[in-house]
Amino acid sequence: MRRAARIGRAMGAALFAAGLMLGATMAAARALPLSARQCRDYPFVKDGRALTHRQVIGELAELEAAGYSPEAANDSDFPDAARAAHQRLMREYRRDCTGRLLGRPIAAQQGEGPSASR
Repeated sequence: MRRAARIGRAMGAALFAAGLMLGATMAAARALPLSARQCRDYPFVKDGRALTHRQVIGELAELEAAGYSPEAANDSDFPDAARAAHQRLMREYRRDCTGRLLGRPIAAQQGEGPSASR
């Protein structure tokens, strides 16, 4: 019994350490600047072309990562919940992709940007 408890504590500590390392790695990756291509491919930044099914699925995944839950949304709060998640994504876009080239958004220099998605 004692051995099982020690193994359990050791596994818990190892999982905790792994979680900390993963969190630190994700934070470090988040701090890296995005490339111009990554900014152009940002969800909801339109370039005038029709969206592919893959892009739509990707945008839904991004909305879910930003806090939107299609399962939890009902008809009355759908637009507000989706809009709130979209606004969070746009704040991330502005944080990640503005001010890179001559103080202007990269996507805006190429005729794209968050305003194109409205």
